[in-house]
Amino acid sequence: MHWNGPTDAKGFLRARSTDGKVQVFIDDPDILPRQVPHPAYTQMGWVEGLVMQSQAGPILIQRFLTGSQFEKKLWVTKTVQGCSLGQGG
Repeated sequence: MHWNGPTDAKGFLRARSTDGKVQVFIDDPDILPRQVPHPAYTQMGWVEGLVMQSQAGPILIQRFLTGSQFEKKLWVTKTVQGCSLGQGG
């Protein structure tokens, strides 16, 4: 169970196959709700990429993405998390 805000609890599941090749994320709490930017938001300092705290929990200010654009961006985020770049030599 993960709490996004005082009244927003989410159950979620993360599973990985035994060979590590397949990962499943069901209702992942790391995926924040999105709010499409609006000129009025810019005047308030809410620019794209900013995470704002709402009464229900955090929201990410981000332009609309199609399903395939969102999936590609999510895939990169999920596969890069936990990776570290070492110095060669």
